Amino acid sequence: MIDFFVSRNLSSRFTRVNEEFDIDSEHSPIVLMLSETVIKKEQNPTLSNKLTDWDMFREKLENRISLRGILKPNYELQE
Repeated sequence: MIDFFVSRNLSSRFTRVNEEFDIDSEHSPIVLMLSETVIKKEQNPTLSNKLTDWDMFREKLENRISLRGILKPNYELQE
């Protein structure tokens, strides 16, 4: 069985999709909720945003971290 929805001109702000888990069944139905008002949803956590200045981050990182250390050969690490 396949659960899917087809919509047109429907803002995701007015919808919520949940998976209903049923231990007694091999099938987990998908439930689409439509609302007349905006559904507040939790925002997924992110590591950055549109305002992140990656060039400045890279420059500051390069200035603060020195990677010029000498690496030990594998046989010295095992001792």
